[in-house]
Amino acid sequence: MDQKQSSEIGSEPRAQAAFELLRSLARAGEDPDQFAQACLDWSRLSDDATRMPDFLSVLALLSDKAQTSGPASAGAPDPEIDADEVFSITLTGEIAHISKSLSDRFGLNEGDRIDIGSLGTHPANTENSAKVIELTDRFGIKRQVKICPVIQGDSVSGFIAYLVLTKLSPSVRGHLQTQHGLTQSEIEILQLVMQRHSLDQIAEIRRGKLNTVRTHVAHLNSKMQCRSLVETVSTAIEIANAVELRSPSAERLRDSDESAARRISLKQPGTRMEYRRYGSASGHPVIVLHSIEYGYMPSQRMIEAARARHLNLIFPIRPGFGDTNATETLPEAADLIAEFIRVLKLEDVTLIGLSTAAPLALLVQDRNARIGQTLLVNYGLNVQDKLKGIQPAWIRGLLRMSLSSSTSFNFGIRTLRSMLRTFGGKRFYRMLYRAQSSDAGYVEANLDQFAAMAGYIATADRNNSRLDLQSAFLPNPDLEALLARAGTVRVLNSVEQHGVGPEESQADAERLGVEFSHIAHPGRNWMFQHPETLFTQMLS
Repeated sequence: MDQKQSSEIGSEPRAQAAFELLRSLARAGEDPDQFAQACLDWSRLSDDATRMPDFLSVLALLSDKAQTSGPASAGAPDPEIDADEVFSITLTGEIAHISKSLSDRFGLNEGDRIDIGSLGTHPANTENSAKVIELTDRFGIKRQVKICPVIQGDSVSGFIAYLVLTKLSPSVRGHLQTQHGLTQSEIEILQLVMQRHSLDQIAEIRRGKLNTVRTHVAHLNSKMQCRSLVETVSTAIEIANAVELRSPSAERLRDSDESAARRISLKQPGTRMEYRRYGSASGHPVIVLHSIEYGYMPSQRMIEAARARHLNLIFPIRPGFGDTNATETLPEAADLIAEFIRVLKLEDVTLIGLSTAAPLALLVQDRNARIGQTLLVNYGLNVQDKLKGIQPAWIRGLLRMSLSSSTSFNFGIRTLRSMLRTFGGKRFYRMLYRAQSSDAGYVEANLDQFAAMAGYIATADRNNSRLDLQSAFLPNPDLEALLARAGTVRVLNSVEQHGVGPEESQADAERLGVEFSHIAHPGRNWMFQHPETLFTQMLS
């Protein structure tokens, strides 16, 4: 990478140790606790960890691992791969055909031999799956190449090979063009930088001037709202993974009615809301706003309890998550949800704001006369420090750091998403909830559901995520004004939950004149495990 864009790891031994731990964790897939702590240690030792090329290399390593891990499938490469990035190999390992661009890049010609190792020549051979090797290009950069057998009839006729992670997929390129305004030239330069080429090398590859490349880089940084090329590339890695992961809305809950994710167009052109609906369409409407962490969809027990009570149970996906449009501000998000309620023609709605969604629920109530009552679940109101009791310690530290500044927030979100990609949603939630036995048991019973929820977090709009956390955890002066003019608002908190303790929440509720109820069930997910308690409280 260009020298002006790089900086060295300091001589501080702890900095070197933190970096080595990050590198080893990325490769070995160790415990998320250790991973997050290493990220936090690293961030404390650097003025701006997101701008350091060495930290970027760790993020890239995580990204590469996430996209190349798991069993590789045999057969043709992904149809999105550029034909110029593919070459063919005979059964003896000789190159049968190679494009000029690949020939120039790797110094390989037709007839040259490549070590293809243990790849077999019979379709039934267990060693016949695709494998990844490394080739060094003319710039001294090692590139991963995936080799796949070509099967004809009952035998292997040869192999095809293609570069791994050389191109952003069409869906990612389209996202960068439409959402960030990048040109084809800027995307090409971004891809070359992601391949670890310096700006001088990029100028040579593009047969242009270095100053022209620098101008494109300046435009890239500006359009991606980043301060350096390193941060731009790191953000692009995050976006690429998020776009490729954008599939949770297709998840279905087994044995449930109306289980598929729906989308509804709102009155403002181009705006839409993703949601799920359960129970009776003509029943009393209950809308649950998920937190950033959980509550995107109900448990089967909750669906059955809603059906038994003739409830119209609706789980909208909040603005900036899933397929619901992002917004610039929290009031705009509230307006979008209020419009969603109007479009569905719902009346006398019970609105439930779960954890970090509580401030948004109060804003929606303030904007919509169709809300009959609002329930805030697992929320600490305006208690001064809402983070002190959050467990485990690594997520508490990550939240504190993320809320300290916009730069720290970007780093924190990137760390969180790297964890989700590296460890997977199921393992992530197991580690997050292991200190609370009731939550841990609920995760084990609903692993597919939590994997889908992790997908929503990984693809969430960064600004809407920031608004969610800031409004929920930082002192919120608007909260008391909203409560003062609100209608029926009740707080339902577990007797044993993370974050603010129930006694402290109750004291603040009494100060604010808000009705407060201790719920006897423990954990974050009590209302999904014991929906009868929630509905009894709601209908009382």
